[in-house]
Amino acid sequence: MFRRRVPLSFTGRVKEILWPRKGFSRLYGYLVQRVLRMPGSAYSLASGFACGVAVSFTPLVGFHFLLACGLAYFIRGNLATALLGTIFGNPWTFPLIFVLLQAIGEGLIRNFSLFSESTTPEVGDVYGQFMAYFIPMALGGVLMFMVSWVISFSICYWGIVSWREHRMKKRQKKQHMENKT
Repeated sequence: MFRRRVPLSFTGRVKEILWPRKGFSRLYGYLVQRVLRMPGSAYSLASGFACGVAVSFTPLVGFHFLLACGLAYFIRGNLATALLGTIFGNPWTFPLIFVLLQAIGEGLIRNFSLFSESTTPEVGDVYGQFMAYFIPMALGGVLMFMVSWVISFSICYWGIVSWREHRMKKRQKKQHMENKT
């Protein structure tokens, strides 16, 4: 019933997965509608989504789902919207996020003299090389975590509240019209 009339070839399917013909706006529009129609308070939905977005700004890539759900549970946010919020961190945005985190972290270290010793690792020191990149990304991640949480919470909360008010007014108008007839 929902199949294509002409099936896609293997390369066509791969191309459709990487870059859909209709674009990503349809996917994001669908996700927005799903979040708006979820049951729960506006705080719960917005805080869960904000947790997912904020966790995307940490360098702990393998743990984003766990961190988002744990933080959302701790602040009584919606777990489903927390998972949806982690979509913000994806293979297309991670390179930009990591460059931003590195730049912010190095700026914090340089401007506030957080580490007195040289952070240049030796050639054979794998741990030192890892820490030379991880520490600035973690510091930048903490700052961007807080900023992105506040921004995404504000936008999501405002959107949910205004959409629900609009929906209630529309229902009341429809009910009023039905009562007149």
